[in-house]
Amino acid sequence: MLMHQPTDDERIVWHGGNSTQLHYECLINNEWKLLETQTLMEFPHGVKEFKQAMVEFYNYCSPIYCKKS
Repeated sequence: MLMHQPTDDERIVWHGGNSTQLHYECLINNEWKLLETQTLMEFPHGVKEFKQAMVEFYNYCSPIYCKKS
């Protein structure tokens, strides 16, 4: 499992193996809840590209789901 976790209550997760999906999760009531998935049409060839895909997915999801008050 690889994660990009820019805040304490939000993260992007890739579960590894043959998975081609990124998962956006928020910590709600002390449990990680899946709120959105994205299928990678072309799997990144390197770590830099993979990290960029995770950051872009986070930047898309974060304003929609985990609005800070």
